[in-house]
Amino acid sequence: MKVVVADDALTRKNLVSLLADEQDFPVAAECGDGVETIHAVAREKPELLILNVHMPDRDGFEVIETVRSMNARPVPVVILTTTCDRDAVRAYENGAIDCLLKPLARERFRKSIARVRNHFQFLAQHALHRTELAETGRNPRRANRLIIRSSGRYIFLAAEDIRWIQSEGNYLRINLDSGSHLIRESMQRIEQRLDPSQFLRIHRCAIVNLRFVKEIRSSMKDGAVVLNDATRLGLSRGCWARIEEFLLRESIG
Repeated sequence: MKVVVADDALTRKNLVSLLADEQDFPVAAECGDGVETIHAVAREKPELLILNVHMPDRDGFEVIETVRSMNARPVPVVILTTTCDRDAVRAYENGAIDCLLKPLARERFRKSIARVRNHFQFLAQHALHRTELAETGRNPRRANRLIIRSSGRYIFLAAEDIRWIQSEGNYLRINLDSGSHLIRESMQRIEQRLDPSQFLRIHRCAIVNLRFVKEIRSSMKDGAVVLNDATRLGLSRGCWARIEEFLLRESIG
């Protein structure tokens, strides 16, 4: 992963020395101001940009904005450096993966690099998963369990124990009898993994496990799915066709 280092001369020297211990992060360019940094990113196309918030000609946030407006590929991951801890909040708001306070400490720097590695490992796993889905076409392998990562642990969830799944922004909340887990995943992808004879999409934001459904109220205006613990979930008119198909197929009398 190529690195562009943009900072004052003393900090650049320190950063290059620290990066020398990380063999997979070669330094492609060293820069002393914002304009030079923008040109270096366009030329070198680095995966990582280590950038001082307080550059001589423009601040680091302006550099980030300009780099992103160039639509360069890859878009570099950014670590910001600063002498003011108040810059940290703004750094994360601007999408930096980390913010390092000067003077730089070796152990803290290593943790920051580890965060970058984890980010790229996640992207690689995500790309592999998308490739696997593409190769299986329209009939991906249905999972009888899900493996989710949470706080450094891998948790194995039996699909049959999932009560319902709901979206929360860019995340999904998987609800069980024993509690819930929040994961970063799309509703479409998790729906493809689940057995359609057991799980029903009732809304763009919700999937239910039919094992826990007590009743489906079929009013087109105010339809709802009621679970056996009295949880009430709304029905979407857009999902009604598949729900009606299920009801016609499964109902008696």
